[in-house]
Amino acid sequence: MKKFRFSYVIIPLIILVVALWGQYLTMWWMERYTTLQLPNFTPLGWSIWIIRFVIFALGAISTVLFWCTSEHDKKFGIAISLFVDNAILNVLRSRLFFTKHLFLWSIIEMIVLFIVTVMMIIAVRPRSRRSAYLLIPYASWLVIATIFAIKIYLLN
Repeated sequence: MKKFRFSYVIIPLIILVVALWGQYLTMWWMERYTTLQLPNFTPLGWSIWIIRFVIFALGAISTVLFWCTSEHDKKFGIAISLFVDNAILNVLRSRLFFTKHLFLWSIIEMIVLFIVTVMMIIAVRPRSRRSAYLLIPYASWLVIATIFAIKIYLLN
């Protein structure tokens, strides 16, 4: 039987807190959202919930996998700091876009978030290809979300 690892609980809990915090900030948006001109490719609300759930679940699995299979040295620390930076940027993006309605700043921040995500994938890949591959849907979603945000900014 495999030994239980504390990281199996703590890492998913941290990611859950980030997801819930971002969702809380998004709730401020709903009243204003109905007043905006939206792109013709606007996804249905329920589909975004599913996408976010899958992306955060893959992120949790990726992080736990990387944590448990990697030597905890300087390169590990760099990769983990990118995971932390990513979580902070994810919440900041929700705050800028949904709470403050600073669309241009949120777009700039999303580009930085995408760059950090790519750096994270690159940092993780040499030690855990599976972990890196699990982050690719998230990076792809960031591209789509950034295009969506740009279109909202241009329409409003």
